[in-house]
Amino acid sequence: MTNVLETYGIIRRDGTLEVAQKLAIPPGRVKLRIESMEPPTVPQDDLHMTPAEQAEASRLSQITRDPRWNDVGDESDLLE
Repeated sequence: MTNVLETYGIIRRDGTLEVAQKLAIPPGRVKLRIESMEPPTVPQDDLHMTPAEQAEASRLSQITRDPRWNDVGDESDLLE
């Protein structure tokens, strides 16, 4: 006999699933269907870029920069 149970839970940042209640089915293999309940949001403590993201942003900035800026010089030129 197949037991069907519907419950709610949270997927943590490490990919683990935390369910809202103890599951009242026998132990063993299960089949999961995950349905998102709300659009993902960026946690306020996760607004900083990783070093890999910083390196990629820097690389893209160098590629897309207008070459005319290369002739401007340093800020020290402004103080003379």
